[in-house]
Amino acid sequence: MQATRGKGGGASTATGWRGGLRAAVAVVATALGFGAVYWLLDAVVDAYVYNNDGYETLSESLFTPTPVEFWMRLSVFTILLLYGAYGRILSGRRVQAEVARQEVGEQLRLHAVALCAAANAIGITDATGTPVWVNPAFTALLGYRLDGSDARKLPLLLAPEEPRLRAEMADAIATATGWRGQVVSRGPDNHPIHQETVLTPVVDGAGAATHFVVLVQDVTRRVEDERLLRQLKEKAEAANRAKSEFLANMSHEIRTPMNGVIGMTDLLLGTDLDPEQREYAASVEQSGQHLLAVINDILDFSKIEARRMTVEAIPIDLRDVLYHVHRMLLPSATSKGIDLSLHLGEEVPPRVVGDPARLRQILLNLAGNAIKFTAEGHVLIGAACSATGAGGGLLRLWVEDTGIGIPAAAIATLFDPFTQADTSTTRCYGPTGLGLAICRLLAELMGGQIGVTSEVGRGSTFWITLPLHLPAAADRPVAGGAAERPARDGWFAGRQVLVVEDNRINQRVAQRLLERLGCGVRVASGGAEALTLLGLQPFEIVFMDCQMPEMDGYEVTRRIRQGEGDRPAIPILAMTANAMEGDRARCLAAGMDDYLTKPVDKEAVADALRRWLPERALAGGEPAAAVAPGGTLAG
Repeated sequence: MQATRGKGGGASTATGWRGGLRAAVAVVATALGFGAVYWLLDAVVDAYVYNNDGYETLSESLFTPTPVEFWMRLSVFTILLLYGAYGRILSGRRVQAEVARQEVGEQLRLHAVALCAAANAIGITDATGTPVWVNPAFTALLGYRLDGSDARKLPLLLAPEEPRLRAEMADAIATATGWRGQVVSRGPDNHPIHQETVLTPVVDGAGAATHFVVLVQDVTRRVEDERLLRQLKEKAEAANRAKSEFLANMSHEIRTPMNGVIGMTDLLLGTDLDPEQREYAASVEQSGQHLLAVINDILDFSKIEARRMTVEAIPIDLRDVLYHVHRMLLPSATSKGIDLSLHLGEEVPPRVVGDPARLRQILLNLAGNAIKFTAEGHVLIGAACSATGAGGGLLRLWVEDTGIGIPAAAIATLFDPFTQADTSTTRCYGPTGLGLAICRLLAELMGGQIGVTSEVGRGSTFWITLPLHLPAAADRPVAGGAAERPARDGWFAGRQVLVVEDNRINQRVAQRLLERLGCGVRVASGGAEALTLLGLQPFEIVFMDCQMPEMDGYEVTRRIRQGEGDRPAIPILAMTANAMEGDRARCLAAGMDDYLTKPVDKEAVADALRRWLPERALAGGEPAAAVAPGGTLAG
């Protein structure tokens, strides 16, 4: 009996065969390791075996043959499907690999272009240091070609004239380590090439070097520029030294005769002169002092401008500073009929930290100008401070006058170098073009400020504010000054003083000045004579010139100190025309105790004697005037 096919029976039969087909597909796909393709095969069965009609197309051909034929056909069909899927997978992977290969090739091409276009010389060597690839810059810089004509290895190629560096590079290649340094090689035209070289090893998984990458940067231009800059710097330093030596020599050569002019004039004014002679002598002294002020201004401005001036920070008595300024300027104020007075605020502490010499210089300049530009009235020098606690505060110094005043338009540039409020003042009162500029620079060096308020025809007030610092409790008291050690009649009487000076006029000036103070004076014309006199009689103090023939003051001082042994050291004070930055330090380093610059005056010498001669029982006498806190000292 022949089996009959129908829609109904065929449907159930198809469903069974479809299930079997799916099971076979799953088994085959899993066995072949294509579990990921199972979804694709299942979709094929759905599409061709069981379509929307339930039993058509492929199922017709599948169910028509006998079961044996069916399984054979099914197996072939399944294998074809699997091979097709596998081919699709392999094709996709080949496409991906090709894309990746093209991307890598493009990257390599770009890298090669970049290396060839690089301005720096780049090369690759084998493990022995023999170049196997170089870029055009390498060939252009060092003349090396890969045509076999050059058998040099890297160390000899890069450092042909430097055995030490060649050995270092050879060791780096042998040990597979990096190397960096600057070497000098030779170019194609045999000219020297300064180059920065970096050698980097390329190692395998075992850590052995297979290649080396060398990077060479031509720094010849930079080296030449640095050499040129060094030469220019040396020339500038030499010019600066020449300038400093010129200023030092000028200072010494001018101060030495000025000491004689001013000193002798001062001695002359101490003798019996008729009014006309006294007027002439006073004019000579005034002109000498004016010339000295100009010289000092030029030297100070040059030192500050060259940043060669320093300021001290030592405990000082501000009353002593103010009194010194008052005492120095009182004669000129009195001669003009001007009232010169001092005011010290009650809140000002007895001692502050500062530079006494620079404070005196500023106040002498400001107060001297005030007297110069005041025809009548008064000049007041004052000091006050705020917040005087442990944290310090602010110190304010000022000079007030009733002089000609300053136009408002001129105040802005008043503290600039070589500037005056009115050029006509030069003819009337003398030059003041550097003094205020120096005051401003000194104030700034001390961390302060300077300014002025003024009204034409009514006067001016110049002021300076400085950080106020108090000395620590452990600081040694300030060396006695004029305010601490008042001068008394007989203070210097009988004091034995040795003056070491080679200039005959300056010998006479120093001797007469000290004799007027009551001292006993011996003069030595040179270092050898000074050592002889010191061995013959005791002296209480020595005034030492620094520049002398045969043996200068520094050497004399060193020999004196060496011969003192355990004996008390005799005070040695430099009295020199050397006034440049560093001269004071040189004197102190040689063993001197203090430093006076020529021309010296009676007050400066007296103050030095008070500082360094010990007190002793004195005859009665009146102390010098001093300023009490909160009080005013009138001239």
